Amino acid sequence: MSGHPDTAAMPTWQSAAHRGASRAGYLLRRAGEELRRFRMAAGLSTRQLAGTVGISHTQVRRIDAGVAPHIDLDLLSRIASALGAELSIGVHPIGPPVRDKAHVALLERFAARLGPDVTWQTEVPVPLPGDPRSADGVASVTTNDFEAIVEAETRLHDIQATERRLRAKQRDLGTPRAMLLVADTRHNRRVIAAIPEIQRQFPVGTRSCLAALKAGRDPGADGLVIL
Repeated sequence: MSGHPDTAAMPTWQSAAHRGASRAGYLLRRAGEELRRFRMAAGLSTRQLAGTVGISHTQVRRIDAGVAPHIDLDLLSRIASALGAELSIGVHPIGPPVRDKAHVALLERFAARLGPDVTWQTEVPVPLPGDPRSADGVASVTTNDFEAIVEAETRLHDIQATERRLRAKQRDLGTPRAMLLVADTRHNRRVIAAIPEIQRQFPVGTRSCLAALKAGRDPGADGLVIL
């Protein structure tokens, strides 16, 4: 997603919910197809399987066809077991998670401080085949070849892991600069004060970094911005 700071949009919970619902429908249809193949291989009719599991043969037919929207995992697992199979599920990363309101607000505060010559993009994908990662943001100025990845954190936890994640994205995106954007909270300031290394890795402070970005200039080094 890209645009001027005033018009940049963010993904919504609704779009994520829609993707999840579509995926659920697909998985139910696929499970029904697989169970139907097992049933037929076992030589069982829908009535015979229904009697074994304790449901109606109509429900078995609906499951076969993938049109039983309210079926639960317990029933699917019992059907699979009756057919000499085992139900399995898994969760796999496919992209960045939906950001909470605090994370979105932090990025918006940062975008509002950028100058008119700065192009601001959010959720910039890492350009590697099959890589689900994306940068929280990328700020760039075409007139001076400035480009920086921005990683936003509302609550700091493992600083080393955060920096490794940021540096890996920076490397794969090929941005010369990196900026760690942190919410201005008492907890985060305590964490930063307790780890001097973070300021060595990101030597340009908030005021200098924002002043440079307001003017459309390169801050001169990686920055730590607390907003």
